[in-house]
Amino acid sequence: KNKKTYQQLFDSAYGLVIHGHGRWSYRLMETMHGGAIPVIMSDGWNLPYEEIIDWEKISLRRPESMSLDPTALVESLPRDPDAIEEMRKGVREVYARHLSTFEKRAVTMLRSVVLRGKQQGLAGEPATPRSL
Repeated sequence: KNKKTYQQLFDSAYGLVIHGHGRWSYRLMETMHGGAIPVIMSDGWNLPYEEIIDWEKISLRRPESMSLDPTALVESLPRDPDAIEEMRKGVREVYARHLSTFEKRAVTMLRSVVLRGKQQGLAGEPATPRSL
């Protein structure tokens, strides 16, 4: 019975993602694995791989204070079925391309580090732990 209930979570259009400990949250991965649109309620949280993933296209941000008004939170979510499906398609594509396996996450992390280094003017300098 528990497995069936857990699988039903993957039929949601939206998944609530609150902050975890540090830069990563398993809630984000679970939501994306299920193809749901992440609704991020974590003020000031920098999402992983922002240099590579356009989070604005595949997720929604809401202030943590909105947790005190669940009705307002639900009402703030898009209702247009086409827009929802387009965002969910983007979530599935990003997850499959960058996050679905350990190897893909590792490659994405390395690409992110290189891009961040270039953005910070470190291009051409040898990479060291201090420069990353």
